[in-house]
Amino acid sequence: MFIVQARTSTAKDGSPYVTHRLVESRREGVKVRQKTLLNLGRNFSVDQRDWRLLCQRVNELINGQATLNFLTLPMEIETEARRIVKRLLERRGHTPEISDWETVDIHSAQDIDSRSIGVEHAALEALKILDIPNKLCSLGLNQRQQGCALAMIISRMAQPGSVRAANYWLRTASAAGELLEIDFGSLNDEALNRASNHLIKHKTALEDHISRTVDGHVNQPPIVTLYDLTDQHFREEEEGPNKPSTAQGHILQQCSNAYPISLGAVLDNNGFLRYTKIVPGNVIETCTLETMLTSLNVPKGSIIAMDHGLSTEENRAWMRSKGYIYLVVSHNSNRTFRPHTETAAISTISDGELTVYLEQIEREDTEKIPYKEVLLRYHANARQTKETDIITRCQARFEEGLRQLNASLSKPRTQKTLAKIQHKIEHLQKENARIAPHYNVTITSDQESKKVVALTWKLNPPEDSMMHKPDVCRLQSNERNWDANTMWKTYVMLKDVESVFRSLKPALGLRPIHHRTEQRADGHLLFLAIAYHAIQILRKRMAQTNTPANWTTIRNVLNSLQRTTTTFARPDGRTLHLRKTALPDADQAAIYKGMQIGLPPQDIRKTIV
Repeated sequence: MFIVQARTSTAKDGSPYVTHRLVESRREGVKVRQKTLLNLGRNFSVDQRDWRLLCQRVNELINGQATLNFLTLPMEIETEARRIVKRLLERRGHTPEISDWETVDIHSAQDIDSRSIGVEHAALEALKILDIPNKLCSLGLNQRQQGCALAMIISRMAQPGSVRAANYWLRTASAAGELLEIDFGSLNDEALNRASNHLIKHKTALEDHISRTVDGHVNQPPIVTLYDLTDQHFREEEEGPNKPSTAQGHILQQCSNAYPISLGAVLDNNGFLRYTKIVPGNVIETCTLETMLTSLNVPKGSIIAMDHGLSTEENRAWMRSKGYIYLVVSHNSNRTFRPHTETAAISTISDGELTVYLEQIEREDTEKIPYKEVLLRYHANARQTKETDIITRCQARFEEGLRQLNASLSKPRTQKTLAKIQHKIEHLQKENARIAPHYNVTITSDQESKKVVALTWKLNPPEDSMMHKPDVCRLQSNERNWDANTMWKTYVMLKDVESVFRSLKPALGLRPIHHRTEQRADGHLLFLAIAYHAIQILRKRMAQTNTPANWTTIRNVLNSLQRTTTTFARPDGRTLHLRKTALPDADQAAIYKGMQIGLPPQDIRKTIV
């Protein structure tokens, strides 16, 4: 077995180039012929001086020998040898269709090339549910481009990170290549980067396809829309005139060549992304709502939920003119707490009994046109108890600090000057900023020596402070037919959707974005959006079977499911290689059952060398 160079001239421009092939010599009659075992490609990087050592290591791995100490081998040779052996075994192997008995030496058993397959299988099945592979094929991507695109989405679900980290994971630790029937060991980072270029061209078609597919799998119609603007994304962009228009503003991280961008996302009441758009990092949230909803073609009558920052008079007037129903959430925006025209009590919410007050109000917009809204205020008794306990602890800590400072005034050799005491009081107020504004602190000093002789304090909280009325929140809407119960349940549903979206952001590695061009950063976020849909479709299925659906936990449990090659020595001196997926344990099987997908492929690949 040895490596040879072959010169060919089949490049697009007709220029010759050199490829590398792994060959072996075989005698056929009186002639000796060379047979190509594997095409190593034109980008074969092992130095020619190490080819003999590489072939020797490949022979050892195939025949189950151990004459070379792999710990002393260069990492490049060991990695390349294992990649070559894997490809050779895949070519020579077959799947036994009937019972197959072998006599082997069990003491010679070795496990090699163990790779994770649990998360990868679940991710690929989710993409098949969304019909992503067929859609990529219909968009004109060839098999290699489809494999790279699917691999990048799977890596975001299983091992989020940069493209370089994803490529390393695909080459060394993941069985995604076997599921997708592509050898990632022969691909560089640029091949995976180009996959984003292919997908970003068809962003609108992919989003429309996913929306239609999701509607077919979710029975509940998407009538509620949640708008979220996720900031502090940033791309590392070189300085110069080519800096993209979306890379504007400043970030908190001390990085001179990093610029923020924001991902605008519209979610429906089922938790699925309906539309995404990259906006400048210094964008004002209130300026993006109309653009996003218009681009999405959200039907009239949809409920647009948003926080108080987006609830400008202009945005609300525009939504009323377009026939949208808005629901604005304002936390602690108005401390005046009183019963209103209609009163309803709800006692079935998980965080304790709630008292909800609802009223009809009349207002005028900026053009003096009158309109009516429904205003709901709610008071959580359980939350009030929690807030009261926190306030009590803060109060005790602040008063104890004042007592100790006052006691020090009567002791010798302690600081008593007015400036020093004022500085200590300011420091104490800063440490207890939540409760300090509720106190009036009086300093009594000796006019002759200008030393402080006593401190007095009095609790005097404002009428609308948290001490009087903790946890007063407000819901505001132009849907006047809602009663208090309906309005509250709609808010709770949207709150759950928002919590799901926020919990999946760290699981998908939402930021930072490790790219230097605008197109690559946009492709990165498109991969992330598709991965989010795949995770959400699995979570919806698990919710139907009451299976815990925290994706980080699921990923940790499934990561231990491996696909491994086991080698045995045969009596005839040849080596038996068996590649097989381990059986899932009870927890892994329960997850697959909850996802309503089958187990990873259990087929055995048998190779005798």
